[in-house]
Amino acid sequence: MRYTVKTEEHAPLIKGHMKLGGANRTYEVDVNSRYFTLNAKPWIPVMGEIHYSRVCCEDWERELRKMKAGGITAVSCYVIWIYHEEEEGCFDFTGSRDLRRFVMLCQKLGLWVVLRIGPWAHGEVRNGGFPDWLLKKDIKPRTNDPEYLSYVQRYYAKIYEQVQEFLFEKEGCIFAIQLENELTNNAPHLLKLKEMAVQCRLTAPIYTVTGWNSAYGAEIPEYDVVPVFGGYSEAPWDASLVRLVPSSNFFFLSARNDSSIGTDLIPKPLTDDGAFHMNYDLYPFATCEIGGGIQVTHHRRPRISPQEIYAIALVKLGSGNNLPGYYMYHGGTNAIGKLSTLQESKATGYPNDLPIRDYDFQAPLGRYGLPHGQYGKLKLMHLFLADFGSVLAGMDAYFPENPITDRYDTSSLRYSVRMDGQSGYVFVNNYQRLDVLASHEDVRFEIPLKEETLLFPEDGMKVPSGACFFLPFRLDLDGVMLQGATVQLICHKEDTWFFFAVDGIEGCYYLETGGMDRVEAAGCRRENVGGRLKLTPAACGTDSVITVVKKDGKKIRLVTLTQEQAEHFYDLDGTVCVAGGEMFNTDEGQAVYCLGNPDLTGFKWDGNAFVPAGKSADERRPEVSFKECPGIDVQSFCMEELSLGGKREIRQWELSLKELSLTGLADVFLKISYVGDCIQIYINDTLAADEFYRGDPWLVSVQELLRFGTEVKILVSELRPEGVYLETEKNSGLAVESIEALPLYEMIW
Repeated sequence: MRYTVKTEEHAPLIKGHMKLGGANRTYEVDVNSRYFTLNAKPWIPVMGEIHYSRVCCEDWERELRKMKAGGITAVSCYVIWIYHEEEEGCFDFTGSRDLRRFVMLCQKLGLWVVLRIGPWAHGEVRNGGFPDWLLKKDIKPRTNDPEYLSYVQRYYAKIYEQVQEFLFEKEGCIFAIQLENELTNNAPHLLKLKEMAVQCRLTAPIYTVTGWNSAYGAEIPEYDVVPVFGGYSEAPWDASLVRLVPSSNFFFLSARNDSSIGTDLIPKPLTDDGAFHMNYDLYPFATCEIGGGIQVTHHRRPRISPQEIYAIALVKLGSGNNLPGYYMYHGGTNAIGKLSTLQESKATGYPNDLPIRDYDFQAPLGRYGLPHGQYGKLKLMHLFLADFGSVLAGMDAYFPENPITDRYDTSSLRYSVRMDGQSGYVFVNNYQRLDVLASHEDVRFEIPLKEETLLFPEDGMKVPSGACFFLPFRLDLDGVMLQGATVQLICHKEDTWFFFAVDGIEGCYYLETGGMDRVEAAGCRRENVGGRLKLTPAACGTDSVITVVKKDGKKIRLVTLTQEQAEHFYDLDGTVCVAGGEMFNTDEGQAVYCLGNPDLTGFKWDGNAFVPAGKSADERRPEVSFKECPGIDVQSFCMEELSLGGKREIRQWELSLKELSLTGLADVFLKISYVGDCIQIYINDTLAADEFYRGDPWLVSVQELLRFGTEVKILVSELRPEGVYLETEKNSGLAVESIEALPLYEMIW
């Protein structure tokens, strides 16, 4: 079947209209109506959110290195007011609140920074980040109330003291500042916050605000800020206890505004009369909150799959997104303040109860830095953008001739094309959360180029259910034209292009033979399709290398990995690797790490082929024993969390970490299989960790627990079926079924 796209005209590129942009001695950063620029070249930053105040400061550098290895180029972070001024006038920028040190590490590692300075943040924090003392004053927060602004100005001045040497104008890494969050109907206040930031010398080339609201986009000062958007696969802030309607974020659309975000807090207009309508043609499509996962609430606990996160990110990219920004990219742990716990809760007037400690967010990197499955999948896009983003940025998005109009449609193929009239990429998403989409046979895309209509692939391809991918067409491989390919492009290094075969799709290349002398590829199937040479690797893997010798004697190489290998593919500052585990750069070399598996071997690319690298670690089998206690002997106000939604049965287990050695290991994780409403770990009557049950075993870092002590007490409250949305068969019970100790192996290659 042929699939076509509409060839409608796009709005013209506008430059110089924004009151933004800046230059220092090294870089010039600017923005036009289509994309950001770095030194006058189109630029797609990849932004990932981590909250330094929710991660132990001893781990910052290691976790930032993991983010960079995952393809993140810009780190975004809230500066959460209540963390820094819980008591009025008593500012704390020490330990895990040391903003200066965190930004300094980002700069050391070559990461850009987007500082989200509030003053209101949300972030599932108590009062949205406002200190309690502020809300007790006779002021109108989030308005131009003079007294409120005086406190904001004092806070902004303190932020400046911490980050002044890292501002862009001083050759620093802070290239963007976000003002406020989810303020949808007060453009004068947003403009006032920008003016105040500038007065406090918190300057950056780019200022952003969140652009979503319940209808037509947030009301913003049009030429002073760039609106940034988002999209999540689920909405745990929704008050319902049933499965939600299929999310529009799994469909290729020109619309940027996801009106489902923040519906628990954002007011809905009573009428459309005089409503602000955002002029989207002024700005590039940029995001700050593509859900890297989702945080559960007490009443709603979705289980996120890696594929759904990848699918949404890919759909946004295929819809024209020129700044992928993830919230969260790295999870964390809420601190407990001097005066209160610091999570969002109904007790503070907010609509949801969140865990006291847990902010794992099911993110690409979890609260303890363990990667979830989407980490490797998203990296595939990020590596592509590092090498081809400057070209993709200028490619418009085109959508199907016959768009899908029913969000319950599971039989139509979802696709888009980004192209410049000469070349481009086809994006396909055949995945929908909690649904099974139909597979498609004999798929061919009809793409209207400037000089011809390209039919790709001419002999058709299969799109299996659950697949999501993008494919290149008319890609210049250093003088050899790749007319199209049914493999996804990862990156380009010197004379080699790395691809991978998407699971369930036969990977092949369609090459124009002009300029070619011969092809060297043992076992590769060769066919003539429409006058082009079709090459199908006999098998995909690290040894699947097609060498094309050009007429001038120079060579290019096409490497075709499996999808599993591709998800463990890394480009670490020019060193290309494939490992069984995950990797990041250190000062000593490339570190590879894996939970529970001592096989730390893999491959490095030597310019011609992948060669074996690494070795297996000595296997360790740490053991822990646990027992149930006859009663409850913990004393803590945090135990109230165990009775959310009504009084419940609570049971206690205990174990000791005294004999658990971490020598020679990066860490050990307790894998706790349990059933319950809420699980808590106490050490010396201090709540060290907690979680709302969603159906998966709980992984807890022993290294983190040892910061509190060695004697562990585990409290679990009874799970009841009423009052909670779960995506697991077990919806009632109370038990700790098993506790295993899993070693985290790590080695430098």
